Amino acid sequence: MKVGAVIVGAGFGKRIGEAKANIHLADGPLFSYSLKTFLTVSSVKQVVLVLQKKHFKFAKKFISNEEVVLAEGGKTRKQSVLNGLSKIKSGLSHVLIHDCARPFVKKQTVLKVIKELKRYPAVVPGIKIKDTLKQAEAMLVKKTLKRDNIFSIQTPQGFRKDLIEAAYKKHRRLQITDSAQLFEKTGQAVRIVEGDLFNFKLTYREDICLAKAVEKYGKI
Repeated sequence: MKVGAVIVGAGFGKRIGEAKANIHLADGPLFSYSLKTFLTVSSVKQVVLVLQKKHFKFAKKFISNEEVVLAEGGKTRKQSVLNGLSKIKSGLSHVLIHDCARPFVKKQTVLKVIKELKRYPAVVPGIKIKDTLKQAEAMLVKKTLKRDNIFSIQTPQGFRKDLIEAAYKKHRRLQITDSAQLFEKTGQAVRIVEGDLFNFKLTYREDICLAKAVEKYGKI
């Protein structure tokens, strides 16, 4: 199986207070972490890094592999993903879509997703919810939800390339929170594989502190 990967890092990051591409950890900018991981996977034949155009020159300092290309981000994440998909080489049958804001994705997680893509048209990593879930209105609890079979979904999310491209083009106006949500509209199966607690997303300023702690004390 020949796979392409799209790393999406063009967002400003309103909740974190700065562009994700500007965030640096000990070993470099945020995007460089997952980029290195994908480049260790032999079946990943191309990586498209989606950034704001103003960050291209800086990003090139961390790109030495000819299979890494840059794509300009759009006004929305959906458009950024489409721009990234458009750069994937025609000979690649499947694609992984990953959030730049998840720097600690492990090679094992990527391999799990790719393995299951041989059987399913879409595969996502997920963590079973451990916390009690409450539904509320105006910050008042209305009821406790059952957490059985509820997962917190991560990236990279893997797809058959032709199918995810078609889903993005067909549902351009649909408001979504991840690529798998679009794929679900096709009515085809989306497989969940076990995710990783360290594959968390940097969304708030506090998450940067958590990421630095993971770097300092190490991850499994």
